Amino acid sequence: MTSVVVLVIAVVAVAAPGTSVRKSTPVSASPFDPDEIDAARPTRLRADDHGNYAVLAWRNGARRTDLIMQPATAAALGEVQALRDETTFTIVKLDAVQGRCFRVGHRFGVDASTGKSVVAWSKFTCIRGAAPPSS
Repeated sequence: MTSVVVLVIAVVAVAAPGTSVRKSTPVSASPFDPDEIDAARPTRLRADDHGNYAVLAWRNGARRTDLIMQPATAAALGEVQALRDETTFTIVKLDAVQGRCFRVGHRFGVDASTGKSVVAWSKFTCIRGAAPPSS
């Protein structure tokens, strides 16, 4: 008859009286600084409605490159259009009566930890009584 003995060793760290145990601070896997993202967010977005076209205008945030525009229709919410380093953009071929919403943003890149694009979006602006999508 053979017996097997299993030895379990537990290590417990205890702080000496009067000392403190340093807790580790969680490290964000995202390489993008939330303050930098917020500073890059375009502001004061407005849309001037001209029937079959609209002109968007905004104030750029801290970054003025790699701008994108996104319409907020159910079919196009996942679509974006690249913009040049600008503060206005004309959207053409619009239905002259349908309400629409738009937003612009600065694209930072893809967060490797989540696989999602990191964009500093403006608030939506809408024309013809449309309501922005709920986030």
